[in-house]
Amino acid sequence: MGPDLFVIVVAAAGLAVASMAALAVLSADRSTDSAPGNWRDFPMKADECCYAGGLVSLLAATGLAQPSGDDAGTICMGVARSRADNTGGAASAINVVVERRGCFWFDWQGAGLTQAAVGQLAYAVDDHTVDAPDDTSNDVLVGQIVAISGTSKVLVDIEAACRAGGGAWTEPTTTAAPTTAEPTTTAGG
Repeated sequence: MGPDLFVIVVAAAGLAVASMAALAVLSADRSTDSAPGNWRDFPMKADECCYAGGLVSLLAATGLAQPSGDDAGTICMGVARSRADNTGGAASAINVVVERRGCFWFDWQGAGLTQAAVGQLAYAVDDHTVDAPDDTSNDVLVGQIVAISGTSKVLVDIEAACRAGGGAWTEPTTTAAPTTAEPTTTAGG
C-alpha cells in the first residue's frame, strides 16, 4: 500500500468513527414502550372476515390482513383470537387480533398422513387446512407439524413461521409514526 492510499484509508476510517460518534448513547434511564409478543393486531383488507381460530395472513404488498389460503404474495401471521368481520368495510376499518405463538390443531388436506409427518413443515390451503408443500401452489408457511391425530388432523407449531414473516421487507417511504392504540376488533360468535 502506497503512502497516498494509506492516507485515504486512514481518513475514511476516521470519518466512519466520527459518524458513529454522532450517534448518542443513553446517558440516563429510558422508558421504552413494549407490547406482548404473543398477540398482535393487524388492519384488515376491505370486505373480509377472519373467524376466530382461523389462520390469518397479510398481503405482502399492503400489510393488510385476510383469511389465510394458498395465495401468492401472502404471509401467514398466526391464528385469529376472535372474529373480525370487515364485510362491507373499507381497508383498515377494523383490526384482527392474531395469536403468533403456540401449537394449534388444523385439518390436513392430503392423503396418507402418518407419524412421519411430525417434524415436517405445513403450508396453508385455507384458513383451517394445511398440507405439504408439494400439494400447495404458493407455499404459504404455517409452521412445523409436532403431532398428528388420525389421518386428518395435525398439531402445528406456528411460532417459527410467524417470526420468519415471509422474507424480504422494503422500508416504507412514509414518515408516519407507528400506532400505539389498543387493538380494535369486532367480536362475534
